[in-house]
Amino acid sequence: MNIDIFGSGTRTLALLCALPVPFVGCDAQTKAKTISVAVPSMDHLPLVDHPEYQNWTKFPIGTTVRRRNEIANDQGLVVVLTTLKLIEVNEKMVIVESQTTVEREGTIDEKPPQSFEYYSKFRLMEGMTIERYSLPSPSAIKTGVEEIEVSGIKYDADVFEWEGNLESGKVGLKQWRCNEFPSRIVKTETNYRDSTNSKASEWTVSILRP
Repeated sequence: MNIDIFGSGTRTLALLCALPVPFVGCDAQTKAKTISVAVPSMDHLPLVDHPEYQNWTKFPIGTTVRRRNEIANDQGLVVVLTTLKLIEVNEKMVIVESQTTVEREGTIDEKPPQSFEYYSKFRLMEGMTIERYSLPSPSAIKTGVEEIEVSGIKYDADVFEWEGNLESGKVGLKQWRCNEFPSRIVKTETNYRDSTNSKASEWTVSILRP
């Protein structure tokens, strides 16, 4: 069974830690030494269902979500279009392809697609609960429920609010989420609390089902 320890579909960090690390002293005459790094076992951690896997397996392969994110500030408007498409579903994982296109000042920058793997199970870190892991942020607080219509279907979305930190300062975030909605994220609003008066709003434009 493939297990996503960190909940993101990759064990690269754990594999790198298991490799020998060469150590070279300041003296050029010093021979390289090898330090063995032991990776602690995580077998004692609880094995739980991955929320993203549980969500995407409710929909047929080919399900496509299209989002529009408008970021406005004193310097103008930037539009980010994101397309998520369910590529593969099996007993071990789901694969979701993500492609973004950035539009600004009359230019269009189409990014190459990326694939994200979500394993069916993963090891939940010590001190973390699956309820907290499933939140948009550990500090997010549910503030209500609102009905949102997308592509002719109405969804009862849980509303979460929290504060985040960026290099430019604090941001206030608000997100609408629904477990019956592909990707769970229906809409997101971001308020950048800095001198640029920046605001961002991302919403789902459409859902296409094969």
